[in-house]
Amino acid sequence: MEVVNFVKLSPYAKEPTQHSDDSIGYDIYNPTNQDIYIDPNNQVEIDTQISIEIPYNLWILIASKSRIAKTFQTYVEGGIIDQGYRGSIIVLLKNTGNKRVLIQAGDAIAQLIFLPVLKRKFKEVSTIDKNTERGTRGFGGIYGC
Repeated sequence: MEVVNFVKLSPYAKEPTQHSDDSIGYDIYNPTNQDIYIDPNNQVEIDTQISIEIPYNLWILIASKSRIAKTFQTYVEGGIIDQGYRGSIIVLLKNTGNKRVLIQAGDAIAQLIFLPVLKRKFKEVSTIDKNTERGTRGFGGIYGC
């Protein structure tokens, strides 16, 4: 298992954790000194007060926690951290529900998922192969929607 260096930028920050060996995500937390409220149809930025040295050839996806999504209809917006970023990890949470949401001090708010960098070059061509099952049908087009 590769070690990932991180820094607590305040005494209130919490170390990312993985619940089990077969979990893909690492929980990140609201700092332990602040409760945060998110009004309906609003979003907030939560500074986790940690900085991570992302290993070479990886990037991080910040993903929603299923408990927060299911219970509070609150989801991560955005959520890509490039390998070279060294600032504090900030999570943008959006409350899509109709009730005010309380994120308590120390609560897990999102999860970090490490993914490989796949570099590609784009080449302009006059046409592309559209002979696939889906073809040009977007937005669920494979299902006839």
